[in-house]
Amino acid sequence: RVPALSFGGAVAAVTGYGPYNEFNRNQNFFDNWTKIARKHTFKAGFTAIHYTKQENAATANTGTFNFATTPAPTGTSTFQQAWANFLLGNVSSFTQTARDITPVITENEFEFYGQDEFRLRKNFTLTVGARWSFFRQPTDGNGYLSSFDPALYSAAKAPQLTSAGNFVPGT
Repeated sequence: RVPALSFGGAVAAVTGYGPYNEFNRNQNFFDNWTKIARKHTFKAGFTAIHYTKQENAATANTGTFNFATTPAPTGTSTFQQAWANFLLGNVSSFTQTARDITPVITENEFEFYGQDEFRLRKNFTLTVGARWSFFRQPTDGNGYLSSFDPALYSAAKAPQLTSAGNFVPGT
């Protein structure tokens, strides 16, 4: 992986990029039925969907080298000093994330429907039907992402904030 280089000044950074892996799999199973009986046309059907998405951050774990912009000799810019430190190998800091987080998001959906088209006259048809849809909450198979569940919320366990917006230790 190519690391990012940060010089400050006129050129903010030269960024690197790691391997990018992404896939989506959408599996759908469905069926529909139709039955005609005299003046009625009955229709029913269902669909079941299983969706999976996996994508890494790609820029994580590439690392960033920072080069000091001071002390710059008189008449030189901070970028020139940072560039000189880069050429000499004088690194002021290096940061790197521990890992490239890759969530595996899955979701399931189910739907059923039924309807009756009743032909009352040649020029008038009454259609009555119902649909039931069940959309599950997406989940992360690797446990990196989360969703808020109101049923599990407890105000007594909520973290407290100071007037400055900082967390109160121990809450």
